[in-house]
Amino acid sequence: MFKSRSKKNKIKAVFKLQFQATQVPKMKKSTVMIALVPDDVGKPKVKLEKVSVQDGTCLWEKPIFESVKLVRDTKSGKLQEKIYHFVVSTGSSKSGFLGESSIDLADFAAETEPLTVSLPLKFANSGAILHVRTFTFRNEEDNGNGSLRHQLSICSADEGSHNVHVSVVQTCSENEAILFNYDHANEEMSRELLTSQADLNEVTILKERNEYMGTQLKEMEERYSEISLKFAEVEGERQQLVMALRNLRNGKN
Repeated sequence: MFKSRSKKNKIKAVFKLQFQATQVPKMKKSTVMIALVPDDVGKPKVKLEKVSVQDGTCLWEKPIFESVKLVRDTKSGKLQEKIYHFVVSTGSSKSGFLGESSIDLADFAAETEPLTVSLPLKFANSGAILHVRTFTFRNEEDNGNGSLRHQLSICSADEGSHNVHVSVVQTCSENEAILFNYDHANEEMSRELLTSQADLNEVTILKERNEYMGTQLKEMEERYSEISLKFAEVEGERQQLVMALRNLRNGKN
């Protein structure tokens, strides 16, 4: 019984997040990245690719889909907070830290339309503002009728009936599209992650090769220096022998 009640209080939601930063100051590096840090994890879960800054503005065109589990308090009926921190930086050093902003994804769980919030970056004096556009897909709620998959099953069961209400059919179609888009997005994310991992591996290999070639070049320079010194010493001795031989010839004459 308790296990069933626990399941009813859990909500699975997928948040589509898209980012734009404005009023970005001029920096040595003209590219910026974002790291998503769940408060309960304490370390970056997702890192968005670096994008260029143009006239103080940068846009991450590709959205990310973040799947979270939300818990509803049985007494108050409110969702427990799900804090996400967005760390904006150049990704190079502390000097490239532009700031951080945070939102509670639980506040957006009930939204049915896209919503954009503007968040001034904190913990730095960059003056930059991060704009976060959110859209929520709730594929499982604490009542059976709210679940997208449950609605799809209803839609399939009533498919042969001519008395299905138009709004129900429309809802089912929309939910099918949402599930399809979500699954399709997951496939795209998986492919992008695999591609990114392959690119990272290639970059790592290139860095190792570069370091090895740098070491080899340094050793060759040291060897060349030693050979040059020895050549100079031999040349000096040769000149001394030539002078001694001339002196001997002049003495005989």
